[in-house]
Amino acid sequence: MPQHPTQPAAPALPARSTPAYLRMPSALKRLALLVSSLLAAAPALASPGPVPAASRLAQDVPVVAIVNVPAPWWAADALITMRMKATRAEYEAAPGLLFKYYTLADNTPDIDPLVPTDVARVAARPNTPRTFGGIYLWQNAQAAGQWFGPAWFERVRASRGAEGRVRLFEAPVVLDNMLAGADAQSLGGRHAVATLLTVPAPAGASREALIAAFHAALPQYRSVPGLQRKYFILTADGRLGGVYLWRSLTDAQAHFTPAALEAARTRYGAAPELEWFEVPAVVTGLALR
Repeated sequence: MPQHPTQPAAPALPARSTPAYLRMPSALKRLALLVSSLLAAAPALASPGPVPAASRLAQDVPVVAIVNVPAPWWAADALITMRMKATRAEYEAAPGLLFKYYTLADNTPDIDPLVPTDVARVAARPNTPRTFGGIYLWQNAQAAGQWFGPAWFERVRASRGAEGRVRLFEAPVVLDNMLAGADAQSLGGRHAVATLLTVPAPAGASREALIAAFHAALPQYRSVPGLQRKYFILTADGRLGGVYLWRSLTDAQAHFTPAALEAARTRYGAAPELEWFEVPAVVTGLALR
């Protein structure tokens, strides 16, 4: 397997006429955007899955879980962040949890976008609503499966009035450039940024070969400016990639340049899929304390 790139952005989004909501006053502009995106995209998160059964994941490696829950249209990011931070103690005590990045995500156009319009969103999810959630690193599949059981989905449904979406990935190799943990202040900026990047695995490559290539790439990522952590991941549908935690959006964009993303497209034979998350807080789990 290839070394994980300095990896790429899809081509610029096509030019389009200015939507009516962008000509509104600022407050109405955001309200109109949130309502329209929520109504248009709610079905995209209607399914809680896929959550692979524990038996489908390797039992001897860490597991990454990425959770998205639709955010209420009326709730400002600051309010959501405050409520998320109030749950720190719960996650600090979670059995088998190593780290959690609290996340905010918005893959719709915005008046103040997290990511410039020339950086591609995931093609399969172009109209997803604004969401909150987390990127978790668990000790193993058993710990992840016990946390994200039927009771978790029912609790989210009852308390949020929406379905939570959970994706699980094996993380056989973990790079931590900040062994003492981190929060938004130490990461430099209003929010840290996380990215999820996946590409098709090379045809015929064994799991052992992919993991060996991950290990071989570690020195490359120890010197990337602003990269705090990277989880090298394998997916259930034959893809590989990484979850990256960045000190700032500037650091992430310096890494995921159009040229780097194009190089990855050439190397893997398909464009990388890239998702962005703001990270207002990071929790270190009981398993590391």
